[in-house]
Amino acid sequence: MSEPRASARLPGDLATIAVIGRISPDPAEVAAAFARLAADPRPDAASRLYEALSQSKVTRLALRAADALSGSAEISSGPAADLRRLLVKEIAEDDAWQEKALPKMAEAVRVGADLGGAIIKGLAVQPRYPEPGLRHLGDVDIHFPCWSRALPLVRALRADGWVHDTDEYPWLKWHECGLSYGQFSLVYPTAAAPYARVDLHMGPFSVGHASMVPLMGWEPGSVLGFEIMVASPETSAVIVAAHALGDQLLSMKDINDLHVLVGGRVVDWLSVIESCRSARAVPILAQLLHVLRTAYPEDAQAIPPLAIEPAALGVVRASKATRAAAVAHAAYDEERSRGSGRLTASRRARDARRYFRTDLSPQAGRRPDTGPAPSLRRRDLCWRLIPQEAWPLVPGEKLDGRDEHEELETGLVLVRNGNGVAVVCGADVFVPTIWGEINPASVALARRLAKAA
Repeated sequence: MSEPRASARLPGDLATIAVIGRISPDPAEVAAAFARLAADPRPDAASRLYEALSQSKVTRLALRAADALSGSAEISSGPAADLRRLLVKEIAEDDAWQEKALPKMAEAVRVGADLGGAIIKGLAVQPRYPEPGLRHLGDVDIHFPCWSRALPLVRALRADGWVHDTDEYPWLKWHECGLSYGQFSLVYPTAAAPYARVDLHMGPFSVGHASMVPLMGWEPGSVLGFEIMVASPETSAVIVAAHALGDQLLSMKDINDLHVLVGGRVVDWLSVIESCRSARAVPILAQLLHVLRTAYPEDAQAIPPLAIEPAALGVVRASKATRAAAVAHAAYDEERSRGSGRLTASRRARDARRYFRTDLSPQAGRRPDTGPAPSLRRRDLCWRLIPQEAWPLVPGEKLDGRDEHEELETGLVLVRNGNGVAVVCGADVFVPTIWGEINPASVALARRLAKAA
């Protein structure tokens, strides 16, 4: 009797996802997986598996695997047929979205390339797939080394009608070198019903509450038809692990991405491991590589053994409380590794847990706003910049003082007046906040500045 595929040694739904969500599925294994689904007595078996496949972002691959069994008993009725209908519905919706979004996404890549940006995350990996169209398509993630290099793209996209995202606000932190890093998210055509999104990343890649990893390497690539620098395999592998840590989710998409990153090349695993160590993501990397070895045995020789207990992420997104606890644990470990005492590390962990569990939506508060004053420019304080569309509706407040201006970064000015504070970027005005609380004086100041702009 032949040995079962390595993926059969994975637990529960992960074994099924690793079979039908592979880039090159084994027809016999796929048939066996759908036979098991057909025999599953649970009334929600199909919807449960669909949800896991959808969160793993491998529904296109799963549908292709199902269609390879077209006409067979395993897929023609019951839960397997129900699963296929769910897959078809999602992909039809995704096709309609791509038809609208791809032209704007491609234009953003073209402009980003002209301005010296580099692509990270999904679009940096997608061209490595044998059939790139089968890889999940999400946002355009463009990286710049610093804010001043990213500003021209912000201006270009705003001039083209892109608006600030009101689901994920722009944000800034500052690391120990006194330099800012962060992310600006822009969507098109409106914040209420966007169909394209660009995330501009500046500086190191932020992980969890107060961790970061340097992005170590780049190489020429082609994305959506345009030549542009893309993250190297090492950089992409680190981002995969770091992102999984933040999401607390084991995605088959990540396993497939690692497979195409590993295939046919020598990866500098030491750099990957040490970069993950800086963000306490080595256990995550260990779990991802374990699943990669079992789902793709042909990659085993190219993957280093890690003498560390792997994480235990699930294939369905963790609850808010579970995610907060995991981020707090990582924050504690990182602070201790930096030489902090137990008390300091415990405080950092407490703040991390609170931040990831709290409702951070903008709301009126009475405490005087300070904004990112020099003493508050730290890696553990995430200054979200709330655009005008999301300012709290509060009564106007009289401003008696004179405006004080400070340039945070090139083209990014912090304005204070009494208890109010705002950040100005060209014609855009933001109210900065950490916990969502905004003093009415800040809204009044921001309104005046926006009217003047």
